Amino acid sequence: MIKFGFVGLYGINKWHYLPGILKSEKAELIAGVDPSEKARKGFQELTDVPLYATFQAMIDKHHMDAVIIGTPNPIHLINIKEAVAAGLHISVTKPLCNTVAESLEAIKLCKNKNLILQVGHEYRFRPAVRKGLEIALSGEIGKITLLTAHMGSQGGLGKLTTTGTWRSKAVNVPGGCLNLLGVHMFDVANCLLGKPVSLTANIKKLLTEAELDDMAAVTVDYENGAVAVITSSYVSAPSDFIHIFGTKENLLITDTSLWREVNREMVPVDLDNETGSAQIVIEQLCDAIISGRPLDTPGEAGLSTVAMNEAAVKSAANHNLNCPILNS
Repeated sequence: MIKFGFVGLYGINKWHYLPGILKSEKAELIAGVDPSEKARKGFQELTDVPLYATFQAMIDKHHMDAVIIGTPNPIHLINIKEAVAAGLHISVTKPLCNTVAESLEAIKLCKNKNLILQVGHEYRFRPAVRKGLEIALSGEIGKITLLTAHMGSQGGLGKLTTTGTWRSKAVNVPGGCLNLLGVHMFDVANCLLGKPVSLTANIKKLLTEAELDDMAAVTVDYENGAVAVITSSYVSAPSDFIHIFGTKENLLITDTSLWREVNREMVPVDLDNETGSAQIVIEQLCDAIISGRPLDTPGEAGLSTVAMNEAAVKSAANHNLNCPILNS
């Protein structure tokens, strides 16, 4: 059993990775850390593992192999540095860091200490998404020429972005909804289409009261000639879908369902809903630690999505939105 500590006891570690690690036969949660007493109390209601207010207090008391970092985006690098100093392997929730420079530093730190760095791009491992990617990558639907994808949430209209929360400041989430949501779709597109080479983007603040860009649309060109159109919103009704267009068939993926589109008819595909995405992420890291098995989402995969987000922010800032309009 690989022994894990959780860094951050709110959000994704609480509602996603805790159930995943409890189902795993390869991993064991032995401790957790969060400076927030409220977060520790809420987490303690779900498990009796010892919890601490500081990272140092946790590692002073426990011998562990790895940590799962589920903290706010702007402190990922700080947490990675702490884990590296303690000689721990790392899984960090997406995005790897907020900038390319920070992401490169994180990768270098781990490589220098022969530590494994995994980015928790768990969305690609959700049952419908992973089955869709499996079918598409097998060649069954022909050559992939186009992917369109969207992820939307109402987080920008609610308490997630109220004054004082980390998401309420643009500096903490460069790209806004693209940083928070669209990065999932960047990862899926990269998994399927390969190396991105250029992109153009439109990112704007439309409805949220916080300093947050809440609408984004990005067109990405890939080295193999394929194109991805990725959109995200932080002020729309919850939605996520991926439409993959092949020369023989198409695939339509949502968070919970998958259809093969054959001659304009939608045929549902059976899914393996027993194994969740969190369990897969955790067990891939366990296998990498135990046997050196390559990760599907190593630090470099996270770096690519961060670079795309950074490029999209620059593209949107330089884009001339005042195009001529015919007034006839």
